[in-house]
Amino acid sequence: MGPETDELWPQKFLVHKEVACYHSPVLNAAFNSEFIEGRTQTYILDDTTTGAFQLLMQWLYGKRVQLPALHKDFQEDKEINVPQEDTQRLVELWVLADKLAIPKLQNLAIKKINKINNRFGKVYTASFQYMYQHTAKDSQLRKFLVELTALRMDPDDITEGQIPEAMLLDLVIFHARRRHGRKEVIPEEFFVEEDCDGE
Repeated sequence: MGPETDELWPQKFLVHKEVACYHSPVLNAAFNSEFIEGRTQTYILDDTTTGAFQLLMQWLYGKRVQLPALHKDFQEDKEINVPQEDTQRLVELWVLADKLAIPKLQNLAIKKINKINNRFGKVYTASFQYMYQHTAKDSQLRKFLVELTALRMDPDDITEGQIPEAMLLDLVIFHARRRHGRKEVIPEEFFVEEDCDGE
């Protein structure tokens, strides 16, 4: 996992093949193929982050994603950047789950982002650049965070350069189409369709 450069080497992680293949059709196809991944039993994730990968491992083995910002004893006044960092990791996790075709994990990431927003009453913008660089125009994550931002962000929290130009356009379009009086974001409207047969 991670890029390979003259100064950096990718980190290696061991994961049970059965676990990886059970949850991800992408990994299943790769590890059970004649391609290099099948021959070497190695899959390279060079465009993700350590934080996203750690959350993926939590979910693969424990079916949950635990974050400091959502722990019952967490106090924002002591660790002010944690909710923003956790939101960033969840956005990165959604992108990774999209790459590995794990819709259940994508939907869990959206639920957790919404929980952080509800708990702290704030939209965290640090992840917007990453999201727009790593998602497609019709991405459910983009749609969700555009609506969340449009309906919940405090104008005093916006500073120049935080919101990508493409997102500003999406926000304008959202407001132009918005139904009169809509006040609530419903995370389930942005879920990715899950395969009913798989767990």
